[in-house]
Amino acid sequence: MNDAEVRSNRSPGRPGIRAGSFLCAGAGLVWWIVAATNAPGAMIPLILLGLVCAITLIWFTRRHLADDGEQEIFHASQRTYTIVNIAQVVAIVLVILISNLLGKPQLIPGLITIVVGAHFFPLARAMRQPAYAKLAIAMIIIGVLGLAYGIAAGVVDRPLIFVGMASAVALWAVPTSALLRQVVRSRPAISPFRLEREDDDSWGQTDEEIAAEREQALAEDDGYDDWADDEYPDDQMIGDDDRR
Repeated sequence: MNDAEVRSNRSPGRPGIRAGSFLCAGAGLVWWIVAATNAPGAMIPLILLGLVCAITLIWFTRRHLADDGEQEIFHASQRTYTIVNIAQVVAIVLVILISNLLGKPQLIPGLITIVVGAHFFPLARAMRQPAYAKLAIAMIIIGVLGLAYGIAAGVVDRPLIFVGMASAVALWAVPTSALLRQVVRSRPAISPFRLEREDDDSWGQTDEEIAAEREQALAEDDGYDDWADDEYPDDQMIGDDDRR
């Protein structure tokens, strides 16, 4: 399939969702790898699994989501994007420093997850992406659970594996949901009449095509009514008076 055909198959969707899907797929991979490196017994298989998931999402995103409006949204939200990400980095550094000073490194995975999740709230508004708000809520919940896990376990690695993998799945849910919406929108509308007539050569026609076929059949065959009476509700029929 050439580039023109690929572009024609892309759904316009919400402006900017394609770029956001790329970022979420990549960020999810980072979280997944960080978690996998803390599971030595299964590190290589987990990393390979994460690579497969991320690359698959990026491939489908590139082929099926359009880039309409990406540049406009990026320029309009660039100031907010920069400020929010600088604040996120500063907050993460403070979390690491303070947790280590307190001798509580087990708090770091959960707190960092909460910080990263919270930074999606202003981005959701600035970039007009409601999916980011849902992602923020999901990651904050994951962070709170990871924080409780760290306090209870008193170690870093297990909470880190939990928040890393759960956050990766939450991030990957953004491109996945966008792609699923594209599939639903691109599915043709099928008439219930055609679903009942599986032997019909016109299986899969849209309602508009079926209506046109009926009009033509009515014009060509006066005996059509006997067959149509059995197949169509009364309120969809065209009576003899109407045709005269």
